[in-house]
Amino acid sequence: MKRVIPLLLTLALLPVVVACSDDEVDSRYTDYRYDIVTYLGTDGTTARFAMTPREGRPTITLTADIAIDPRYKAGQRMWLRYMPETGLTDTLCRVTAYAATAVTTDSLRYSVRPIGHYTAQMQPVDPLSIWQTGDYVNLHFKVEYTPNSRHFYLLLDSASRHADTVRTYLVNNTFNDTLYHWREAYASFYIGSVLRQPTCRVLDIALTNRDNQLRHFYFKQQ
Repeated sequence: MKRVIPLLLTLALLPVVVACSDDEVDSRYTDYRYDIVTYLGTDGTTARFAMTPREGRPTITLTADIAIDPRYKAGQRMWLRYMPETGLTDTLCRVTAYAATAVTTDSLRYSVRPIGHYTAQMQPVDPLSIWQTGDYVNLHFKVEYTPNSRHFYLLLDSASRHADTVRTYLVNNTFNDTLYHWREAYASFYIGSVLRQPTCRVLDIALTNRDNQLRHFYFKQQ
């Protein structure tokens, strides 16, 4: 786990397409898949991605001939638009990738001060979808656009680290920056460190919604 440090995250409010295929097809006749995956690196012209299905099935390695911007290293989470060339039933699958979009990527952080110090900084987030895939929690959401960076991270209440319900909070702190219209974004947080705790039965993710109310999302662990 990471400690909370004064890190300013540049939130991907407008996700930047970091790779595109020239082999585009008409989307009216194609059923694409969209998954948040982990970029594993590139060997020659072949990029590799790890995709964990929501159903809890084993992670699948996807390979595709697509160029990834070299500034993105292994471990970066990406929103991948693709079509499998074979069924997604094996641990290795060749795919045709049409776009790979970097999303905000971070690991669960833990509190070094009383949790109230951080929850007071939880400005509104409009959750569109929150789901768990393996050791990651993924979010599709809206926040108010700001011209400058902000603190945006998933924080563990350290007092609950060894409890059966592990409590976390989505901190969105704009430092009183000018707020503009709401815009969509994606983020993915590594939570494997708490999932390895033998006492963990439920992961609780709390956020402040657009009505300034604390909303909880619960994920049962096996």
